[in-house]
Amino acid sequence: MARQRPFNPEALTPYAIPAIRPPLGIGALVWRYLVLVPLEETSPGQTSVTIAEMEDIENLRAILSDHFGGVTVLVPLMGFGLRDEGNPDSLELNRNLPFVIYARPIVPSDRYIETLQQELQEALGQGLILVERQEAFLMGRYAPPETEAIAVRGRAAVLTGKQGGQPPLPSSTIGPAPNPI
Repeated sequence: MARQRPFNPEALTPYAIPAIRPPLGIGALVWRYLVLVPLEETSPGQTSVTIAEMEDIENLRAILSDHFGGVTVLVPLMGFGLRDEGNPDSLELNRNLPFVIYARPIVPSDRYIETLQQELQEALGQGLILVERQEAFLMGRYAPPETEAIAVRGRAAVLTGKQGGQPPLPSSTIGPAPNPI
């Protein structure tokens, strides 16, 4: 099946509550969702059929970035498989674009992703959009950067950055804490 209609980002708005944004900082437990968005399908001996168009991809990237505070779009992946289980003549090649989203591990995050899955299936004319959820533990210390812009008349602005927060730990302090005894 091919795309039925454009992806509708407004279908997700009621589920985009601030609580689904992932916690940042040391020791943050999150759910990592991987959403495989089909770009095209090819059956042996047939021409490729475009599924998601650039408009769909850009709208999806924008809405996920807005609702979750960011999204990672990986390189397209190729998949091979049977369209109809048990029918060896239904072999097809798929090209998918993976979107990775981190979310707070709560029920509203699942509701959002389930609604996203349903909207993509309906818009793209797919029986199933594959979604994977994993539990992940984010490590590190969040320090927002401080950016200063210096404008020079007639030239582009020059940006200089200063890293906020504490400096990184020296490599000699990484590892187990020394025994105080």
